Amino acid sequence: MKRVRVTPGFLLLTAAVWLAEPELLLPTFLAAAVHELGHVAALGAVGGRVESFTLAFLGAQLRLTGELSYAAELPVALAGPVCSLALALAAGRAGRFLLAGISLALGLFNLLPIRPLDGGRAVACLGGMFLSPQGAERLERGLAAAALGAVAVLGGVCLRWGYGPGLLGMGLWLGYHTWNSGKNP
Repeated sequence: MKRVRVTPGFLLLTAAVWLAEPELLLPTFLAAAVHELGHVAALGAVGGRVESFTLAFLGAQLRLTGELSYAAELPVALAGPVCSLALALAAGRAGRFLLAGISLALGLFNLLPIRPLDGGRAVACLGGMFLSPQGAERLERGLAAAALGAVAVLGGVCLRWGYGPGLLGMGLWLGYHTWNSGKNP
C-alpha cells in the first residue's frame, strides 16, 4: 500500500464521538477495522492489492491498484459486510452487545444497494455480469432510488419519534454523494 490518508472530517467525527459517547469509540473502531480487513483479505484472495486507504468523515475508502473483473470484485465488495455480520454474531454470543450492535448496523447499512456502499458495488458487479450496460445502469439507479427513499422516510420517522437526525443526515449525505458522483440516481 502506497499511502494512508486521514481526513480532517474523520478527526472531527472521532473527537465528537469521544466527547459525546466515549464508550462507543473503541467498539466502533474495532467493528470498522474488522469490516475493512474483510475487504483487504478478499482482495488479496483474488490477486488484487490496495493502493491507498482513506479514513473519511463517514467511512473508510480503499483504492485498488488496477481493475478487477466483476466476478472478482463481487466477493471483495461483500467481504466487509460478511465480516461485520460474523463479528456481530460472535460478539453477541460473548455478551459484548455494544460491539455486536455496532457491527450489525455497520454490516447491514453497507449492504444497502447504493454506491459508494458495498451493496451498491455488489449490485454493479451483478448487473455487469448478467445484464447489458443499459440494463445494469437501470438496475443500479432503481435500487439506489428505492433504498435512498426508504432511508429518508425511516430517517424522518426516527427524527419525528425523537431518535435524532442521524439516519436522516446519513440518507441525505448518501443521496448527495450518489447524485454528484454520477454513479446512481
